[in-house]
Amino acid sequence: MKELSVQEEAELLAQSLFFLLCVTLLVTCWNTVRFLKKSSLGFNLNEVWKCAVPLLLLGVVSQLTFRWLPKRTYARYNGLTAGVNTSFIPSLKTLDLERDQELIEFHDSLWIADLHCDALLWPSRQLLTRNDFGQVDIPRLIEGNVKLQVFALVTGVPKSMAYSENYPPSYMNDSVTLKHLVELKPLSTITSRLARALHAIKPLMAAANEENPKVKVALSSADLIKHEQMRDFGKADFVSAIISVEGAQVLDDNTQNIDVLYDYGVRIFGFSHFYDTKYGGAEPGARKYGLTAAGRELLQRLEEKKIIVDLAHASSALIDDVLDVATRPVIVSHTGMRGVCETSRNLADHHAKRIAQLGGLIGITYFRPAVCGHPEDPVQEIADQILYAVNLIGYEHVALGSDWDGAVQTAFDAAGTANLTRALLAADLPPEQIHFIMGENVKQFLLNNFA
Repeated sequence: MKELSVQEEAELLAQSLFFLLCVTLLVTCWNTVRFLKKSSLGFNLNEVWKCAVPLLLLGVVSQLTFRWLPKRTYARYNGLTAGVNTSFIPSLKTLDLERDQELIEFHDSLWIADLHCDALLWPSRQLLTRNDFGQVDIPRLIEGNVKLQVFALVTGVPKSMAYSENYPPSYMNDSVTLKHLVELKPLSTITSRLARALHAIKPLMAAANEENPKVKVALSSADLIKHEQMRDFGKADFVSAIISVEGAQVLDDNTQNIDVLYDYGVRIFGFSHFYDTKYGGAEPGARKYGLTAAGRELLQRLEEKKIIVDLAHASSALIDDVLDVATRPVIVSHTGMRGVCETSRNLADHHAKRIAQLGGLIGITYFRPAVCGHPEDPVQEIADQILYAVNLIGYEHVALGSDWDGAVQTAFDAAGTANLTRALLAADLPPEQIHFIMGENVKQFLLNNFA
């Protein structure tokens, strides 16, 4: 018997529970109607029992469907290093004390930024709570000394998602639609991917609007400067957050919706995700075409509003077309290098060079198969990708793009970022270059290119 993948298991479980919920609801309604009809004839304990049992079952199934299932799905998709042997990754406490202290002091001196995570896709836990599952939340970002995190909005994933030849899904063949159904999201999020994005932004904005917030949303370079001034003046530590979108399907085929997203705080825009859109092709898409006429109009609009273009997941043809006409630097927020790991998910060397020539950034991701080569040392796999990119395009264009909470397995969570710092030091990368790669490059890029 074929073993189910995590995604297939979650979808089967969701469909089964949802079907059971519907059947239970019908039985409950039927028995309630019968009870109400007969209640006028006098009290009947047997009829009360027939009505109460389905109601109780309905409550149990509802709890399973709308509370337990989303939490279980989140934990299964984003288990803390689930499926990766981490016994060889020593914590800071197990290292030699003197070396330990040196690492801690150096790591704490870094300004760390990460260009991609999908935490907003999983509302079953609070961003401000330190969780023992998943890979990222605000307390763990602070513990890992991450000063800036980009939070992506995911609005469409085909149910039978693959690394190649995905076709645009109908709304009811979209895993995100099913997810929103079982989470009892507003009806608008079922029928509109733009509405999904706007709804997903709310928890982050709510956290940022609390008194003495641990996360602050940056909407401009002026905001970033203000955040740095607050840190310099010794205010309580916090994480600067930037909002991005992953895939132009979020526009609901209306380019003018970019203005709506901008007003809600989006400052980075990914053209592609898992399938082609009317604006351009995706590397996992079925046709993988380049920039369309609608895509050229969108690119112009993005540049006018100084929204940063992200080419992660983009088809080769789309990357070429965008780089041919772009007048502003672009990023690839989370990718591996194809020169290290030969997979279509990764960036080709010639594209990396063109992006660097335009002044762009490449965020090295943490998950397999985008990283590879050391089955017993996934941290070294990430370091190898960084070293390769540095040698290819220069350290000034290399950054971090973890893809935490993106339904992937990573070697460490946000609190364990020092593991990567240690690996880069062990590779004899100059400390100054490590400073830039771990975050200073992102800071300077945003200050120069942000709205």
